[in-house]
Amino acid sequence: MDATESVLARARDLTRSAQYEKAIEEYNQLVDMLNPTDSLRSAAKSERSRLLFAEIYNERGFCHYMLVNFDEAIDDFTCAIQFVDDDKVFYYNRGLIHYRLGRFSEAVSDMKASLSVDPTFDSAALCLRQAEEELKEQQLLQAAS
Repeated sequence: MDATESVLARARDLTRSAQYEKAIEEYNQLVDMLNPTDSLRSAAKSERSRLLFAEIYNERGFCHYMLVNFDEAIDDFTCAIQFVDDDKVFYYNRGLIHYRLGRFSEAVSDMKASLSVDPTFDSAALCLRQAEEELKEQQLLQAAS
């Protein structure tokens, strides 16, 4: 097991045991080790690297979400999407946070993106319906005031 795999394994173990702050430290170490920003800009990025970077950002985003660090979580889920833009879970995760923050328009957009990847993703369909209802209610309240 190389250093990257070892750090990733530790980060995932910490995440599974709900030690989110420590897991974030490990994910940060991975980001520093791999320098994904340079790799994203590189024309020669490999599929395996893109998937790894997306997983790291998604998993770190989950840790931030669990710690109620919503802005950081949104940033990480957005980074995951930049690496892999056809993963239903990345859009769903970001959309859930937008929903929780009352950003219903953004939640609708992310849930639609998630469903465009997998139209059978029931959780995204449910959240989309709820976000659309909340958005309509929000718009009615704004129009009334």
